[in-house]
Amino acid sequence: MQELRAGNIEVGYQNGFLRYFKAADTEVLRMIYFAVRNAHWENWEPVITDEVVMKNVNTFKVTCTASYYEQGELFFQFQIRIQGLEYNEIQFEIVGQTLKDFQTNRAGFCILHPIEHIAGFPVTVLHSDNEEKTYHFPNQIAPHQPFIDINSMQWKVGESEFRLEMQGDIFEIEDQRNWGDASYKTYCTPLSIPFPKTIKAGDKIFQKVTFKASLVETQPVITEENASSRSNRVKVGICAGKIPAACATSLAAVRWDHYRVEVDFASPAWEQDFLIAANQARMLGTSLEISVQLGAEFKNELQELAELVNVNAMLVSSLILLSKDALVTSQPVIDYIPKLRYYFNEVEIGIGTAYNFTEINRNRFDAGEADFIALSFDPQEHASDDLTILENAATLKYMAESIRELFGKPVHFSPIMLKRRFNPYATDKNEVVLPLQKQLDARQKTEFLAEWVKMIFKELEKTEVRSVTMFQGVGALGLMDEEGNAYPVFEVIHDYATRNQ
Repeated sequence: MQELRAGNIEVGYQNGFLRYFKAADTEVLRMIYFAVRNAHWENWEPVITDEVVMKNVNTFKVTCTASYYEQGELFFQFQIRIQGLEYNEIQFEIVGQTLKDFQTNRAGFCILHPIEHIAGFPVTVLHSDNEEKTYHFPNQIAPHQPFIDINSMQWKVGESEFRLEMQGDIFEIEDQRNWGDASYKTYCTPLSIPFPKTIKAGDKIFQKVTFKASLVETQPVITEENASSRSNRVKVGICAGKIPAACATSLAAVRWDHYRVEVDFASPAWEQDFLIAANQARMLGTSLEISVQLGAEFKNELQELAELVNVNAMLVSSLILLSKDALVTSQPVIDYIPKLRYYFNEVEIGIGTAYNFTEINRNRFDAGEADFIALSFDPQEHASDDLTILENAATLKYMAESIRELFGKPVHFSPIMLKRRFNPYATDKNEVVLPLQKQLDARQKTEFLAEWVKMIFKELEKTEVRSVTMFQGVGALGLMDEEGNAYPVFEVIHDYATRNQ
């Protein structure tokens, strides 16, 4: 990333995007970038060419072309022009040219705001009717847009004041912590406008964002942390999967809290698969965490599961109740928990979602006598670059705080993966479950993942999170390959789980 300056504003530039706007070493804006997303909310990644970066002591200018391809065919381009001016102003323009018809849910600017230093503070918004209103950046994760119809917005960090002016579309803001990102996002086009929309060959897009700063010379804003909040030690488990003989000894050497197995009663092989997973858990010397997808006959399904557990003398530490084809656990299932304890009287019973925090936040329920709230987590819902993934480790503590505020319950993140397994927002419901190929990430086998997991554990120690399930044991989504060769992340999890026992 190249370091640039616009007067007293420092900013990083990389691949057409601006990142980490800082005044007096304090981050005041996270990122300005452009995105083109398909009808399933998946990003087309731009190919950057013709890049020219000119910088002086207090000014800079960047031009480049961002090209988008589908199956090797060019269908859309942005011409990029960015200027940093000596009076603490940055102008960012994009001009889009459509070469072939395509459908998109979003094509244009996104602006990320950090949570630190602005959460809970006021922001003045100029709407399209020229009316100004004052809102607040939310502390707890907001389920819906905190404010909409934005032409410009103005806020303070310390005594310095910052302003964004947007042209070319209507913007609104969402709390990206819902999906695992440690930021608020100002974006276009409003979600109230039907999508996907078709952009025709020959159509053009013009947008401009201007960032302005009125600086007051102060010391960097420092966020104080309560040292007592950093003592939590989290229980760690892994997801069920194949365990070749070459891997068994190494995996069994880890002091796992649990072995997570998923049960879908609609699968003809569910009982056979469940028994295999139970034997694997015994081999690893740990208990089962059972995540069940329940249908309309959930009482019978749970009784059948309980009988299988009892007959085979399985050790079960936790049971996650999910409702099949629903975003969150249904209220009738939750209300059945007191009676369910007859079968699972020494088992912690959780409820929640197989998806993102946003499903819990937007589809709230009475948690009743549930012992914990369960949800999954991945850092790549909106972007896949290294910096975004590292930034998003911080989101776990925001989610845990909001869940405690909403339900008064502890949290199980189960599972945490590098990429998502589901897309509940897919326009085609047959594409909700993602194929394995879309879950793979080459960084699973690298030092990068090990460093990210270290950050995850550090963030979790600031929370009251009780348990996490991290990856599978073996394979492309795991901690080692089929021959037993450990990836760097294995040692990180092994050491943490050992210290935690």
